[in-house]
Amino acid sequence: MLENDSLFELGKVSVLIPCYQHGHLLAQAVESVLRQSYQNHEIIIINDGSTDNTHQVVQEYTQKYPQRIKYLYQEQQGQVAARKNGSALIRGEFLITLDADDLLAPSMMAKCVESLSKNPEAAAVASNVWMVAEDGQTILGHLDQSEVPSWPNILEHNTWGGIAGIMIRSQSLQKVGWFNFDGTAGGEDWDIWIRFARSRQKLLHIPDFLAQYRQNCSSHSRQGLRVLKGILQVLDCLTREDPRLIQLENVHPPIDISYYNQIRNRAVFFYYGVALAAAESKETLQDILQYFVPSDLDLATLATAYIKGIIFVSRVQGNTNIFSPDFQDDATGNMLSYLKDKISEDQAKLLRIKIEENFITRSQISTKNFNLFKSKIKTILIKIKQKLSHLATLNKT
Repeated sequence: MLENDSLFELGKVSVLIPCYQHGHLLAQAVESVLRQSYQNHEIIIINDGSTDNTHQVVQEYTQKYPQRIKYLYQEQQGQVAARKNGSALIRGEFLITLDADDLLAPSMMAKCVESLSKNPEAAAVASNVWMVAEDGQTILGHLDQSEVPSWPNILEHNTWGGIAGIMIRSQSLQKVGWFNFDGTAGGEDWDIWIRFARSRQKLLHIPDFLAQYRQNCSSHSRQGLRVLKGILQVLDCLTREDPRLIQLENVHPPIDISYYNQIRNRAVFFYYGVALAAAESKETLQDILQYFVPSDLDLATLATAYIKGIIFVSRVQGNTNIFSPDFQDDATGNMLSYLKDKISEDQAKLLRIKIEENFITRSQISTKNFNLFKSKIKTILIKIKQKLSHLATLNKT
């Protein structure tokens, strides 16, 4: 960890790339950095005990770019530890954290450096991010990161979910405690944005799409129970003074236990949906619901969180029957049986209704969007046909 601001090299961008078993994709991530129009950067690759060809891939790059690429090997400890250990090598004024399966657009650094240089009081700037399939080509959706984290809104939803599209000022991250997170996976990015918002740091947004976030079946973000545990560790820091922010002034006070329980239960339902869509075991599903706490319940919000968790995963993998009425009826019944000692019978009935209503609404929206898409395609095809017909007429004359 850097202790002296003088160690930061003005204008330089440090790119942290933790890698575990992604040797087959690592070269693409590295090349997306090397192809930046802004060339004042360094790459720090942390091999988290991979047993594939990660080491060989990194060796080739360190031999070719010895002044630009740093390499750190560690026995497998997880992504959080990889980022922590890699941060000791950071020398750039600015920082990007890039997962080994994600990609940067060629202008990402140039645009983000320009933004932060024009706003020296800002701690970070985020761009929008494309969500792509494992092939790196098929677009599955996008992350609009225009809503910069603010307090307490960031506790409701991680509005900066695509960290590859974000550049952080190293000194600002140092002030709020660096990658000082005790979890193994899940919530470590959110934890940073929470600390920034809680300590009232200025955050910026660029409306361009400057990174690609690859969705794949092995992503730790789809391991419901594991990620939930990390999320709960983040939430636990909110009910007390955060020691990582103790030296800063004007920090927002801790949240009360009632609000904490609301956020906690919403996270439980979201990651239950994630685990269900990822076809995890019944034991895992039961373990997730063990973290549910009886409190004042907003059943509609819980139902929405559950559906969002399912959708988050279903774009890429999971149970193909996840949206069928029969499957959902059984899934909801199992969920309520797991919760029988934590919610009343009336609450269980109402929760089932809210889930069914949510599914119907989502289905109607999907159908409407699909019909709109077909209408647009039909209009485009008509215009193309008209254009071709006009060109054919011109050729005849």
